[in-house]
Amino acid sequence: ENGTLTLNQFEARLAANNSRDNNTLLRSIGTGSISPGGNINLDLELLHGHLDDLLLWISSLRNDDGSSALEGDVSRMALHVEGTTASPHVIGSLQADDLAGHKYTMDHLRISRFDIQNGGIFIRPGNFTVIKGDYQSSAAWGFLPWSWGNDNVPLGLIGTAAMEIHLPFENQDFGALTGVFLPAVTNASAKYFHGSMDITGTLDQPKLDGIATIE
Repeated sequence: ENGTLTLNQFEARLAANNSRDNNTLLRSIGTGSISPGGNINLDLELLHGHLDDLLLWISSLRNDDGSSALEGDVSRMALHVEGTTASPHVIGSLQADDLAGHKYTMDHLRISRFDIQNGGIFIRPGNFTVIKGDYQSSAAWGFLPWSWGNDNVPLGLIGTAAMEIHLPFENQDFGALTGVFLPAVTNASAKYFHGSMDITGTLDQPKLDGIATIE
């Protein structure tokens, strides 16, 4: 009506490969609306997703041979989209298992909230949980630059724009963060561990700075 698309019920399925039990399901929750060049209000849920399939349409997350730079199973992702079609604000959550990319691995990742708005993906303190083996950490926070495909910048992460990732460390974070960022270390423990790691610069040229005390 008047150019506005109303979604009362939307559902799409992506057939699983032979080695996977569940098809990927994307569906709308409740009634949503999209006005081209205007407002958007939409709730979506994705179940049983696979990063190597979902990320193929984001060029910044593909390898030179076209394959996905990240692998893993997304058990659930929820998205609320508001704002305008030209500059949407996405509020989301994510649970994923067995992630791998750029030689780093995680057993489980839970993001209780992330925001995509104003040119970035923002995760605030306490919303990013990593599980590696017997260890768990919820310390990381920061933002990565993001484009919706405007101004001749492809959809996805922007390799040349500023980013910030902060990893404050405490005793309970040592094993999880060591396991993720130092894959060769398979059994890490510390009586006392405190410090921080800050990653700035750009995705193409990151800068690493930090300090730690370990006993």
